[in-house]
Amino acid sequence: MSKTFKILLIILGVLIIGGGGTYVYFKFVKKPVATPTPTPSISATKSATPSPAISTVVDPGVTWITPQVLGDMKLLKISNDSGLSEAKYYKVANLSGGGELILAKVTYEGPAFPAIFRFKKNEEGKYAYLVKHSSEKEYAQFSKYLADGVLEDYNTIYQSLSAPDFISIRNTTLKYANSEGLFEDLGQNNQPKPKEVGETPYGKFYETQVRGDSTDVGGVIYNLKLADSSYKGYIIKFDFITDDEKAQVTWSDGNKNSAKYTPESYVGCAMTASDNVILNTNNLADRLQVGGKTNGGEDVYIVTKEDDPIIKAAYENYKIGRTKDVLSLSDFHKKKPVFIWKSGLGVNVVFTGRDYAGLAECGKPVIYLYPEQEMEISVKLGTKITESLPEYKDGWKVLALPTGELKLDDKTYPYLYWEGTGQEYSLVNAGTVVAKKDVEKTLKKQMQQLGLNEKETADFLEFWLPKMPNAPYVRLTWFGNKLMDRLAPISVTPKPKTVIRVFLDFEGLGSKINLPPQKLSAPERKGFTVVEWGGLLRK
Repeated sequence: MSKTFKILLIILGVLIIGGGGTYVYFKFVKKPVATPTPTPSISATKSATPSPAISTVVDPGVTWITPQVLGDMKLLKISNDSGLSEAKYYKVANLSGGGELILAKVTYEGPAFPAIFRFKKNEEGKYAYLVKHSSEKEYAQFSKYLADGVLEDYNTIYQSLSAPDFISIRNTTLKYANSEGLFEDLGQNNQPKPKEVGETPYGKFYETQVRGDSTDVGGVIYNLKLADSSYKGYIIKFDFITDDEKAQVTWSDGNKNSAKYTPESYVGCAMTASDNVILNTNNLADRLQVGGKTNGGEDVYIVTKEDDPIIKAAYENYKIGRTKDVLSLSDFHKKKPVFIWKSGLGVNVVFTGRDYAGLAECGKPVIYLYPEQEMEISVKLGTKITESLPEYKDGWKVLALPTGELKLDDKTYPYLYWEGTGQEYSLVNAGTVVAKKDVEKTLKKQMQQLGLNEKETADFLEFWLPKMPNAPYVRLTWFGNKLMDRLAPISVTPKPKTVIRVFLDFEGLGSKINLPPQKLSAPERKGFTVVEWGGLLRK
């Protein structure tokens, strides 16, 4: 996958049977030089070209309006049992004949990103859940959330809300990044305001910087504002990058590239899909020179000096997780660790060689199994397993005892452990920022809120506290079942009554930033319970 963030999840699985158990992301100009053969260089800006007239998609009988905040419509079940903790409702359109369209911003129980649910109110005042225009599309999922009397509409489609997964703008193809939300939430919490970059039949595209504290190099994502003021997030599709991340580039010396490169932004682990771009374009034409061409004939650029902010940013990322045989900055620069490509959207995308990317991945949790009674349990993971204990084979099948012991092949294990690959996840836009000295007590409190017991909490802290960033402040962001089910789907047989899956994303900060807090909670443990925890691991 050319744009999938690889993550390493070390999962210790605790299968619990009984209420007391737990289971535990152009246009280029030539640089004038005083030599007989001038060397072309990149331009920091691109000349604007007139955009063709845009024909906006239309839904007959629908009048889109500025979202109006509504009270509790009671269209969804808000409770620990349902798995939803909050729903904010907005009226977004009037329908001919007296109907309305309602958008609900939904928050799940436990740590998770909000979801978008949409409803249609007919002229008789009855509400239907619009399956094709909501985050949850599987009946087994959304049916448990709907309040009594809410119908299910599998057929209605509004073209204004049906932007394709691939869309072109300014000679650049963008692909859906599995990100959505309310447009008004963008540009909050120290993030720069979205910048308009173009228009499509489905609405305007906005460039959004992922992190507000990035200065020289940082991630961006392109958000399409839809008619109901929600957005879909996109990233650039690079035609010269193969599915296995090989950059189809011929270097200026005539050699064809055989290495893997990624445009992923510099992040700790499997964060949001975003493109790494040059933010500081001061004197950019003097800092870069042509280094080769893509298979489509487009120029790619290399950084001329080792002390350039672009190289320094890449080098700092390269050093993450490396303790032996670390290249010097000078040697690093000589290895072609990065190259630059300019998109039709005017951004200079930084491609980093996989061999020189940081080694921060997601991983090492601790997991225990506490069955209510002795029971044989099967566990399978929907991802590629690279290392495990006990050996994963075609899954795990263990005998779990009430003491928490797991028995397999005459050996006893305290937990299930594995390493493997996962998927990307959405933008971190909430969490807790605390002083380094307060990390331990904050984690203890939060893990209790998430439903972990004293033993699980102690084991978590034993492993993770020494790995907390040595920075004045630390951001702590938790993800729950919804995200973990996407990162690493899990199947447990027999089926558990209660499942708790949590994952900690954290990073060190030089100064305190404001983030909206997360609402941390856990379902009541009933019957056979599965609890899983993991976190970001810098190898």
